[in-house]
Amino acid sequence: MESSSLSRHFDLRLKELNQQIHSCLKDVRKHLQELEQAAAQQTRTAGPPKDFARLLKESLQQRTPPPGK
Repeated sequence: MESSSLSRHFDLRLKELNQQIHSCLKDVRKHLQELEQAAAQQTRTAGPPKDFARLLKESLQQRTPPPGK
């Protein structure tokens, strides 16, 4: 009986981890889209080119923090 209890515990923990991974991947995809949009917008403007670090910093500053953080 104890092994089935452990099995259920691991199953629940794995499901929880899976949800966290998918949530984080969703955030990463969103951030990449924001960076692509910022890069596309930069190419449309006549301003001087910006390096990737600056684009990333600006994109992160413009986004709203997720709830609970």
